[in-house]
Amino acid sequence: MNMFNKAHVVRDENGKITGDKRWDVMNKDPKTLYTPALRAPALRAHTRAKIKTIRCPVLILQSDQHAITKFNHDVFVPELKALGIDTTLKVYPGEEHGFYWGNGKDLAKILQATRDADGFFQRHMKTTPDPIDTKHIKATKIPDKR
Repeated sequence: MNMFNKAHVVRDENGKITGDKRWDVMNKDPKTLYTPALRAPALRAHTRAKIKTIRCPVLILQSDQHAITKFNHDVFVPELKALGIDTTLKVYPGEEHGFYWGNGKDLAKILQATRDADGFFQRHMKTTPDPIDTKHIKATKIPDKR
């Protein structure tokens, strides 16, 4: 969306990249990155042309503990919806970014995210999944991180 630029990159005295300031801004208010200039007709048309290439429903499963949450809610999802893209956003309070990959605090939320994704895919995919042959599955106990 042309929101980040060289000014957000932190370099040391040798020019080596040592960090970036995007998350500092995103943690405060991601709308500040989507400036009036970027919402101007020419640049917004460029952004929307990229977004319009999305030709499928979009599912966003996210925590509420990461800066990307605000960006998605305040900037990205409204742009998707403004273009008529079928967008589903689900938030799982108290979880960190990427919790659904088994790194979450609450196993029930991980399970719910999996069920939410399955329900989304069942509604939108024409092909039904084939079961995996059990010879390819190794049972692993998931540790309780509480």
